[in-house]
Amino acid sequence: MDRNYISYVSSHPTKKLKGEERLTNSKSKATTIAAALLIILAMAISLLASPANNEYAAAQTTTYAYIGAVPNPVGVNQEVLLHIGITQQLNSAEQGWDGLTVT
Repeated sequence: MDRNYISYVSSHPTKKLKGEERLTNSKSKATTIAAALLIILAMAISLLASPANNEYAAAQTTTYAYIGAVPNPVGVNQEVLLHIGITQQLNSAEQGWDGLTVT
């Protein structure tokens, strides 16, 4: 073999064929898609595994009953509005508390 040919071949990297480039691109795309799906799956599992904030907070808080009279002080033969409730906040105004009694 000619020395010039050997030095030329060793100094110039070989080009990939178009089919090899496509194969490499499809492998990298498949790897990227698999990694993205794995991350999405991990996020979904972590959301399902954690308890809902409302349920966890409701189980851990202590509630207190309260009562308020309007007007305060009350005069003789004067109407009184009693406002009763519980200190735990509700999700919406429509829910309300049932079964509260004043004794």
